[in-house]
Amino acid sequence: DLVRSRGLGDVYKRQVYTRLINAPRKQVLNYLKKGVPIILEKYNFKKTIKLIDFFKIDKNSFIAGKEVIFRFENRRIELDYVLFVNGIPLVAIEVQSDESDEWEKGLNQLVNYCKLYQKPFKIIQIGLIVADNIYYFPFDKEIDEKSMNLIKKKLSIWKPEDERKTENWEKILKAILTEFLNPKVLLEILKYFTFYKKDE
Repeated sequence: DLVRSRGLGDVYKRQVYTRLINAPRKQVLNYLKKGVPIILEKYNFKKTIKLIDFFKIDKNSFIAGKEVIFRFENRRIELDYVLFVNGIPLVAIEVQSDESDEWEKGLNQLVNYCKLYQKPFKIIQIGLIVADNIYYFPFDKEIDEKSMNLIKKKLSIWKPEDERKTENWEKILKAILTEFLNPKVLLEILKYFTFYKKDE
């Protein structure tokens, strides 16, 4: 990842990790876009560590993980797919059947995960549900009962151009990665189209 490639020692890596995992959700997004400020005690000055290179896309590492397990504070969850940029989980994908009402089960599952695992889940910026269509939404505020209806209102629908069969999940994932969330598009969504309103 970028932190490793810049030759930071373990102490400074921990600074970056601690700031990122303990920051409020809004600040996490700012760190992802602008970098994490740390103090280099040896040289007595501050330095901003960029987590993502938005200008040289090939400098980043993009990985799609299947059946990804997160463990945090003696809890365990398994997500169908997770997209990582430089080792940072940015997109959570839940796969449901192609029945017309199954997408809501995927939405509820992701939202429940976010409630139970707020520290690791606040780093994830985009939720994706694959069902009769592909639904996506931003994790743009702390999840609670009042915000559930707001999230439903923010759901958007995307489909690959070709006619897909929803039982072919590998084909769907490939379409997502090559058409909807290819590296260039994913970083553009994160940098330019993911933001908070002032009251959030």
